[in-house]
Amino acid sequence: MRLKAWLRGLADVKRKKVLDDPELCAVYGAITAGAHEVVARHVAHLRQEVAEILNDGAREGAWRAKDAEKTAELILGATTRFHHPAMVQFDGGKSDLRDLDALVVVLIARLAAE
Repeated sequence: MRLKAWLRGLADVKRKKVLDDPELCAVYGAITAGAHEVVARHVAHLRQEVAEILNDGAREGAWRAKDAEKTAELILGATTRFHHPAMVQFDGGKSDLRDLDALVVVLIARLAAE
């Protein structure tokens, strides 16, 4: 499923960056702490990508997407602990990505039930 693969890919990329180069991650955190516009644009881009996946899934009949933008925002919020650099750094990458996979299964089931 495309949504599951996209979220897993996001988590894998972010976790790799944080865990493989903690010094760079610290610099990134310091820079982005005051760059609210840049961070907001990045989050908006992520939200738009998820909304596009949701709309494509609705067109394919996998689910209904009444408000893809809001649903994308909720999905990103629900999965934050797996892909937000600060959260990954906080738990040292100990979060089990099988939990992310299970959460996405629940989210997709809910989308399909609407």
